[in-house]
Amino acid sequence: SVYIHDNIMGPDSLQSKVETGIILEFETENAIIENNQMRNLTIPVFFTPRDGSIISDVLIRNNVCENIGVNNGSRRGYAINFSSDGTGKHIINNFFVIGNKFIARTKDAPYYGIEITGVGPFTNIKILNNTISNFEVACIAANPAFVIDTLIIENNTLSANGNNNKPFFVRGMPGNYIFKNNTSTGSGAGFNFKQQLLRPLYHEVRNISIIECIALIAFFIALWFGSRESIYVFPIGLICTVISVLLYLEKDIP
Repeated sequence: SVYIHDNIMGPDSLQSKVETGIILEFETENAIIENNQMRNLTIPVFFTPRDGSIISDVLIRNNVCENIGVNNGSRRGYAINFSSDGTGKHIINNFFVIGNKFIARTKDAPYYGIEITGVGPFTNIKILNNTISNFEVACIAANPAFVIDTLIIENNTLSANGNNNKPFFVRGMPGNYIFKNNTSTGSGAGFNFKQQLLRPLYHEVRNISIIECIALIAFFIALWFGSRESIYVFPIGLICTVISVLLYLEKDIP
């Protein structure tokens, strides 16, 4: 466990290289980070787990993090970020972000504020009573999102973030998801083609299974046979339908 509190961190001005405030490597259990002032940092709180690492019972509370980003035009930076050296097979449980102030730089602002990444499982994540401002694409992001069970985002002040100050989820939605009583002020950046379209599409294609590929190919072949009024549309269409039904039923199989 670790208790990091009442510190002033960061250089006097934003740097052209990545500057990180707190890095928590491998396992992180029973950590409290509170009442710190962090300025001119690219990533104030950075987790770098390996496959199998457990991040549990972490409280990040009442910190003030201002002018988040990097001064080289790259838009790098996050308020809180997870970056795995493996395949993202780490575990997050009881992760609380409460009463913090995360303010990105206004010029060349970072894309995401709090970004939760990895293949999970992730359980009981609460983001409460924070102020999150100026992030280009979204204040909060998850990729993939379907691995999260219980995500509560409540009573936050969300200002001038992209995606209309709403969280941005890639690959599904969290289970037991609550987003309520948040105050949205200001309008963030407009639609970001690369981050909000190409990035989700890339991850969907990257994670598609062989059987899903077969169903997709069969679908397009069936369409082609149908346009030519060929009798082969029926067996090919049947293959596509059977696979689609099996994939649907698989979601309900524990």
